[in-house]
Amino acid sequence: MRHHRAAASRPAAAIAAGLVTLSGATAFLLWYISRTAVDVVYADTWAYLPMVGRALSGGLSASDLLAAHNENRTPLLNVVLLASAKYNAFDQVHIDDIGAVFIAITGLVLLCSCANLFRGRDMAMAAVFTCIVLLLSALQQWENLLLPINLVFFATITFSVASVASVHRYVLARRPRLLSPAFLGGIVFSELALLSMGGGVVVWVVNGLQIALSYGLHKTRTGSGLIVYVAAGSVSIASYLHDLGQQAGGGFALSHPLAFAQFFLIGLGGSLVGFFHNAPDGQLDLTMGAILLACDAGVVLIWLWSSKADQAASLGVLCLVLLGIGEEALIGLGRLSYGVTYAAASRYASLTLISIAASLVFFTWHAARSRASAAIAILLGLTVATFSVIDDRNELVMAAARRQYGEHLQHLLQSGQIGDAEADALEWGRAQGGGVQDIVDGNAILRSHRLSFYHDEP
Repeated sequence: MRHHRAAASRPAAAIAAGLVTLSGATAFLLWYISRTAVDVVYADTWAYLPMVGRALSGGLSASDLLAAHNENRTPLLNVVLLASAKYNAFDQVHIDDIGAVFIAITGLVLLCSCANLFRGRDMAMAAVFTCIVLLLSALQQWENLLLPINLVFFATITFSVASVASVHRYVLARRPRLLSPAFLGGIVFSELALLSMGGGVVVWVVNGLQIALSYGLHKTRTGSGLIVYVAAGSVSIASYLHDLGQQAGGGFALSHPLAFAQFFLIGLGGSLVGFFHNAPDGQLDLTMGAILLACDAGVVLIWLWSSKADQAASLGVLCLVLLGIGEEALIGLGRLSYGVTYAAASRYASLTLISIAASLVFFTWHAARSRASAAIAILLGLTVATFSVIDDRNELVMAAARRQYGEHLQHLLQSGQIGDAEADALEWGRAQGGGVQDIVDGNAILRSHRLSFYHDEP
């Protein structure tokens, strides 16, 4: 009886330790945001100011919520921005905080998944989850942490991970039911991922594959679920893409396969490597990307050669690997025309690092079956931890300069003297698809409704 109680208590202790680790990482992110972020509108946020102005003047329409922005529809972000304008004076720093909350939720979902996968292996679970938390909270994602509208990157991954986990619970059920919370949750979370941004398309594909693999290889009773899920995804994606306007330039990527491969590897590696001296190291990103892709390929091959029971248990992890790979491929299709080095942009790390976390989980789980997997898990874990700490150190060095720059942007807006140079500084010049008039009009909306930093003016 004592042994039984001790065995039962260990998972609870491991989960509690994981929650403490995750809470500490979330507190670190909130501290970083409070130290670095400035309450100022810049970059693509200017494109949302007309919607905010119409809402506060009583002229908002449903089309405003579904309007396209850079090949994306962002209705969830629109709701957040409108709620912030109405109830929180459009405080940009508080919106930044929401991104940290999404990271914490992603970590919580992964913690639950690890608890199911590592039963009886609490030390392994503690080690792998510590590395995951370091990765999820690493400051190579600084661009998304400091630009409020980029919370869509975090939201997309959070809802995608939750959807994969829900669908995995559905396919593992002895009697999978269409009306089960797991299946319905998979659909709802997939839809929320797509309503966050276009990258949410990937989880519909990945989960369709997850159900298909379970049905085809493991002979589960999920045929009807596959039909319903694919039908729901088809309708959702078709509705999303309808009349979207300018769409991703996949043709350019497909006609430049070598450049696409370089873009893909740099993006995958850059999601872990981050910046050095406020700039990416393209060669290091490329090398690390090749290593990480080899790890991902190893996950796929090992999974294919595993027993049916092991395949079923780790199917969700495999799909998370495919999720990160799919997100990076989609980024390449849409952004290769900007140049290969564009892959290293900080904002994309949040979408692709989930494949790194999933690979680490898989090899750590498989370490009980293979010494080679154990060695890979140790090396990958050490690499993740090392680069995450380096990323944090490098970005903390830049924090004061980023805050100073944000305060400079506040002064530009307060002066009201906006020209081409000021528009470029505010990252909404002609090169970004904006212009001086957009900023002048948006600044007038902020001032007249006492939004953002104008709220504190006498």
